[in-house]
Amino acid sequence: MSPSNEKKQPQYDKIPAFHCEIGKKPSNDDGYFEKLTMIVFRSGLNWSVIEKKWPAFIEAFENFSIKKVVEYDVPEVDKLMENEGIIRNYRKVVGTIKNAKEFLVIKKSHGSFSNYLDEISKDGEEELCNRIGKRFAYVGKSTSMMFLKSVGLDMPEMTRYWMEKQGMI
Repeated sequence: MSPSNEKKQPQYDKIPAFHCEIGKKPSNDDGYFEKLTMIVFRSGLNWSVIEKKWPAFIEAFENFSIKKVVEYDVPEVDKLMENEGIIRNYRKVVGTIKNAKEFLVIKKSHGSFSNYLDEISKDGEEELCNRIGKRFAYVGKSTSMMFLKSVGLDMPEMTRYWMEKQGMI
């Protein structure tokens, strides 16, 4: 088979949100927090870069322990900004700390992030994405959709919306 007839492998960094696989539901809030952080840092970057650096993120953010990350202040942010193992985007680092605080608020009001998702998902996929996007730093509609799919939620209405927006259907 000539090179021009060979199937090209997809470039995962260029695949739109609606192509994200449906992931496994995390077992606890720290797992949801880790997934959200991964999606936030992937946004605008080559996904393979984040995949390679993810072990350093896990270490830097103390296994995504919400209880630990909410306590981060200037010294911890400075330390993260010096960590060559992670993506040192100041706004995303600070946003991650803000997001940990939001997870804590949700835990106090709903018992768990899973309970919160169950409650707000009753209003439909678009509203679910909008509410997640408004609540968390560096999360918009497409990032919300990628996050929700990554934690096990099928999003057929939003998938169709993004496919239409891309002119694919």
